[in-house]
Amino acid sequence: MSVRITLKEGELASEPADALVIPAPRASEAELAARFVIRAVATGPDGTASEASVRGAIRSALAAAREHGAKSVVLPALGAGAGLSLQRCAEILLEEARAHAEQPTSLEEIRFVLSGEPAYRMFEMVNDSARVAEQLAKLRQRPRPSK
Repeated sequence: MSVRITLKEGELASEPADALVIPAPRASEAELAARFVIRAVATGPDGTASEASVRGAIRSALAAAREHGAKSVVLPALGAGAGLSLQRCAEILLEEARAHAEQPTSLEEIRFVLSGEPAYRMFEMVNDSARVAEQLAKLRQRPRPSK
């Protein structure tokens, strides 16, 4: 089974999905309607995010979605603006999503829902860069024709 990793600009709470990841401790009644809600802690006690805390948050969130049997999960840009740049958060979150997709999982879609066009464009750029890097790595592995 293949997992789609998608990006969308929009409002997280209005996205249809089996599981919704929200930054803890934030939650509203609209976010709790008729779906599995996962509270992800991407910041430390001091309120700032680190690479390790963001990695831990998304790994735990995706594992919880898998354990719940979710087919789709929506996530925000966890940790962005709380000590890490948006670009670094995008790199970490997309890397962890791809790593999760390579393992057995119930998930068919991991959707990042990003607030505003700048955030969407940053995730898009990071995602495109990763795809180009993967393609280059595959090309380098091909045997070269002999002359």
